[in-house]
Amino acid sequence: MAFLVLQIALSPMTAMASDADPEQDFCVGLPTSTIIVNGLVCKDPETVTVSDFVFRGLATPGNTANTATGAGSVVAPHTHPRASEVLIVLEGSLYVGFVSTSQKLFAATLNIGDVFVFPRGLLHFEINKGAGPALAIAALNSQNPGVQAQPAALFGSGIEDDVLETAFGLTA
Repeated sequence: MAFLVLQIALSPMTAMASDADPEQDFCVGLPTSTIIVNGLVCKDPETVTVSDFVFRGLATPGNTANTATGAGSVVAPHTHPRASEVLIVLEGSLYVGFVSTSQKLFAATLNIGDVFVFPRGLLHFEINKGAGPALAIAALNSQNPGVQAQPAALFGSGIEDDVLETAFGLTA
């Protein structure tokens, strides 16, 4: 018996985490709800229509304030704590990358038709270094991926200056 306990104690443990299996076929968010539980409350499935699953707006340029679509524009370094992200380039080129927990940079220039995966929770970015516009589609594998922009988290959160100065080696 003692051998069995020792064997179990020494065997490698594996832990995996992901979104729970859905308890229904789909959840279309109800944008008018004032209740938020891990995202928007779901619409009543009886009121959902096919138009809830169709978006016809990609042919018309929209608000690109937080994208790397214009030449020289950047999506600031950020993380998604609960999701991996896949990026597909449809037009132009983007320089993209992420940093592993061992501080190794994995970066590449993507062109039309290229796909890049940003692993869950890792710091990543996109920048358009091309001369013209770029267009990409990003998809995340969580209904509530979360996002934390590093510049805002560090410099817009109220962390005291001496903490940041010391962390970035700016003190004498």
